[in-house]
Amino acid sequence: MRKIITTFLLLFALGIPVNETAASPPNWNFQGGFEYTMIIHLMVPLGNSQFIEADGSMVAAFQKKDDETYECRGVTTVYAGPAGNQFQLTVASNQSGESGFVMKAYDAATDQIYDIQASFEFKIDDVIGTISVPIEYPAKTVLVDDDDGVSVTEGGTEDSYTIALNA
Repeated sequence: MRKIITTFLLLFALGIPVNETAASPPNWNFQGGFEYTMIIHLMVPLGNSQFIEADGSMVAAFQKKDDETYECRGVTTVYAGPAGNQFQLTVASNQSGESGFVMKAYDAATDQIYDIQASFEFKIDDVIGTISVPIEYPAKTVLVDDDDGVSVTEGGTEDSYTIALNA
C-alpha cells in the first residue's frame, strides 16, 4: 500500500495525470419531428494535422429561431469510418431549402467547444461529403459562457450566440 501511495505522489508531483476526470459534453439535444433531412459526412481539423476525433466528441447544426435563440437541427458523435474518425451529421428541416445554419463541435479530448468555419444550404435528401471522403470543416475556438450560451471570439471582435440547448 505504501508503494502505491508513493508512486501516486511521484506521478502527481511530476504532473503526470493519474486518473483524468471525465469531460462534460454540451447538452445539445435534437428534438426531431421535422419533415426533411440531409446528411453531412465531415471531419473537423484543428490545424497542425490534428482533428477532433476522440471518443465522445460531437458535432451539431443549429438554425436561428429568433434574434437570440438557435434550435438544434442535428447532433452526432464521432465514429471510426474508412477515412478515420469522422462524423455523419443528419440535419433536419421543414423547408425544402434553408440557409443560415451554425455548426459547433465538441472535442471530448480537451473538453472544448469549437465553432465550425463552414456554412451549408439545406436541401432535401442532399449529401455533402461521403463516408470514404468526408468534407473537412475547420474549427475555430469558442468559449462557453456561464449562461449556457456561446461567445465567439474572432479577429478582436466578439459576437454572442444564445443556443437553445434543450429546445
